[in-house]
Amino acid sequence: MTNRIITPPNICKLAISTAISRHSTQLVVKSAAGEITHQAYLAEQFPANAISILEAAIDEAVQEYEERYKALLEEAKNAD
Repeated sequence: MTNRIITPPNICKLAISTAISRHSTQLVVKSAAGEITHQAYLAEQFPANAISILEAAIDEAVQEYEERYKALLEEAKNAD
């Protein structure tokens, strides 16, 4: 195991991808056991690219936050 520091955005990405993976696995198990219909399976599944869409949204939000934070710091620096 490495002693790599995981940043908050990466923690969020990991939590989201894990939740989607667990949900998808549970759906497959329920479907295989006949506990849900094929229609229910299709209605409850995430799109195949859901993880990449959510990761991109997190990256965009972090970048926007960092840009705003830098602007506020610069503004405060110039006010002095």
